[in-house]
Amino acid sequence: MTTGADTEFSEADFAAGRLKSTLELVRDFEPASDPLEQLAKNRILNLLENTPEPFSRHQFVPGHITASALVLLPATGSILLVKHLKLGRWLQPGGHTEPEDRFPRDTALREAAEEAGVKIDRGETAGLVALDVHAIPASGKEPHHEHFDLMFGFSAADTGLCPSKEVGDAVWCEPGDLTKYEIDGPLIRGLSRIGWRAA
Repeated sequence: MTTGADTEFSEADFAAGRLKSTLELVRDFEPASDPLEQLAKNRILNLLENTPEPFSRHQFVPGHITASALVLLPATGSILLVKHLKLGRWLQPGGHTEPEDRFPRDTALREAAEEAGVKIDRGETAGLVALDVHAIPASGKEPHHEHFDLMFGFSAADTGLCPSKEVGDAVWCEPGDLTKYEIDGPLIRGLSRIGWRAA
């Protein structure tokens, strides 16, 4: 029988383990020569080390950890993008960590499945491939804040997509379509680490 004290301890232990593993992951990450990625790494480490609830979507000062999935379709070299309704942009699938997500990688996998319905080849993963910190405008009850994003690389098992109502659409962006979808710097850095090359 699990007592309240046991439950409290296990939840605390779970949170401590997630924080420890994420700190190790980010500390071991080698940024690109772009100084913006080094700055992102420093800011993410500072968030993890010096804020009370870095994984909570309700921590708005300065913000919280998110995780996203850079999904490559190896047969064509295409990448998965979803239409972010709030920001009005094409982005990689991703979002907030949930209490049950053991690692940020789990968040990225869950978000890719939920938002795009993509099937991931679990045997082909590239780990942490990019870091980014970006501003999120105020909306409803949420004030302006920042997302401290950890991007993980994956390969798709097939071409099937089933976008959810949370996103406007989901597409496979073919090499050469960077301009069409307005792919930005952090995403390009991550894609280069999983073998994607623009046409």
